[in-house]
Amino acid sequence: MSEFAFPSVETNESHLNPGMLLRDYFAAQAMAALIMEPPWMEGGVATVHALSGGFESTDDPCDRFAFAAYKMADAMLRRSAALANTERKT
Repeated sequence: MSEFAFPSVETNESHLNPGMLLRDYFAAQAMAALIMEPPWMEGGVATVHALSGGFESTDDPCDRFAFAAYKMADAMLRRSAALANTERKT
């Protein structure tokens, strides 16, 4: 089930606006970090390249950043779910 980042409630004056998907919010935050990283790191591999294993090349270099951002967002959602399951057990 998809969670929403900023859900709002329905009122008499407006229609329900479920907000942005949490996955999209996490990807946007990851994208901001990825594009600010210098193109080099110690060891010579930028995070965007390290995260883009499995990426199928396209003509648009921005696609690599989007792929890496969503990969990071998916990892954040998995970790969040795992922590929630652990908390329920304690």
